[in-house]
Amino acid sequence: MTNKKYNPFADMYNFNANSSNWVQRLGYNADFYNNPLGYNSSPTPRPYKIASNDIPVVNNNKKVDYSAYGEGFSKEFIDKMLDDKRFNNIMNSRVINNEGGYVNHPNDLGGETKYGITSRWYPNEDIKNLTRERANAILYRDYWQKTNIHQLPDEFADIVFDDSIVQGQPTAIRNLQKALGVNDDGIIGPKTLKAFQHQNHNIIRTKFIKNVNDVENENIKNNPSQKVFEKGHRNRFNAY
Repeated sequence: MTNKKYNPFADMYNFNANSSNWVQRLGYNADFYNNPLGYNSSPTPRPYKIASNDIPVVNNNKKVDYSAYGEGFSKEFIDKMLDDKRFNNIMNSRVINNEGGYVNHPNDLGGETKYGITSRWYPNEDIKNLTRERANAILYRDYWQKTNIHQLPDEFADIVFDDSIVQGQPTAIRNLQKALGVNDDGIIGPKTLKAFQHQNHNIIRTKFIKNVNDVENENIKNNPSQKVFEKGHRNRFNAY
């Protein structure tokens, strides 16, 4: 397959003007719940590929149990997800190790939790019997694609995606936007993507991590019951 290269500074973001409504469409509010549960970067700005997987290559020899994904996900969608190397690399390197099996902690504001999916935000899902396949598909649809996190450069796509599962999509995006010095509206669009052009990525990353920890501090200050999850969160953030 010949990967399709994107210029992050051209008007080629697949950015939907209606994407500003994605939070409302999912039934979320702006203040997402704080879920309980060696990188290389050039010191100077440089060009990078943003997206390379929009033309999926399906391995026809690979048997896929589409039934494990449940209703609402087409075969084409599942095939695209399975062939999205960036998404799967991030899931394998960060998310899967941090988001394990079924948990129903009494202090968990999200209620039942499994594989990063909570009953608070997905009340119609059977969380206890949720399959890993269906959870991955939900994360791919709602956290990776709809948010435009998949448009971010590699140095940031992984940590912003992971933070979106911990602190919520809009909060994670705002953490990044504050680090970039752009309007923190919680929506990744052309201005957010273009802001990477003339900035030091190491400095942006450091600011982002500080913002993530500041949100954690504020969450615990506002609700001390959430301190029980602090150690796990800090360990996760330190890996950024």
